[in-house]
Amino acid sequence: KTLTHINPHKAVDALLVSLYEICDELKISKSRDVMVKYLSHGVHMLERLIKHQPLNYYQLNKFSAENHNLMDIIAKSLSSAENLFDLSVPTCEIAYLAELFLEGVE
Repeated sequence: KTLTHINPHKAVDALLVSLYEICDELKISKSRDVMVKYLSHGVHMLERLIKHQPLNYYQLNKFSAENHNLMDIIAKSLSSAENLFDLSVPTCEIAYLAELFLEGVE
């Protein structure tokens, strides 16, 4: 009920491709926890972007500087979803996705 502008099945399919690329690049397992968090946040992120309502990220520059490799991996993995939905995922939203992997790896 929280998704009004996006087909959730189409979004999940695109985000699964992204998630698999990220996990392969980071050499981490595709745990149920990471999968649920990534897909849940990712689908709602795409919905927000379609509505032009991205989340702001406090201290984005600092976080980006400290985690630029992870953020680059995530940004690259999202290219097919960006093309599919004709949008661009801003750095602020990529930072939130990066946090999910930092929680799981640390």
